[in-house]
Amino acid sequence: MKQTFLFPHKWQKIGWMVLIPTLLVGLLILLNDIWNLPNIVSVFEQFTDLFNIKVPQFQFSSPFFLYKENNLLNEIIIFGIIVGSTLISFSKEKIEDEMISNLRLYSLMWAVVVHFSLVLIASLLFYEFDYFNVMTIQMFSILFLFIIHFKYQIHQYNKSIVDEK
Repeated sequence: MKQTFLFPHKWQKIGWMVLIPTLLVGLLILLNDIWNLPNIVSVFEQFTDLFNIKVPQFQFSSPFFLYKENNLLNEIIIFGIIVGSTLISFSKEKIEDEMISNLRLYSLMWAVVVHFSLVLIASLLFYEFDYFNVMTIQMFSILFLFIIHFKYQIHQYNKSIVDEK
């Protein structure tokens, strides 16, 4: 059978250490509606509104070379959640055999179907800024659904092995 690339098992622990704090801070910001934090860093703004350009005098006058003040907390949270959940999702288990590979594939297919079903339902039920909030959560939900379903399937598989003995 063709071997697929997975991260080493110890990276799964690193993924949990990255995911948990960033997820908690992200939920705190999302649930308390704390979006307007002070801007602390000048960042390169690659794409701008070409018809409403407000360029300070000390910067280039071209719309393609602008800097703006930004708080990087949202980007750090997004990066941490994606990296952490990717490390958890695609790290080897302690015992990685063909059955675990099949459970991984089944869980991934299940997560994709459920994720896009939820996206379709959300598109029908939510509008305007509520829709933006739901899509922000949907950005991560496919990995979360996969992790939850895969870990549950492994638990059920281990439980059936213990019951057979």
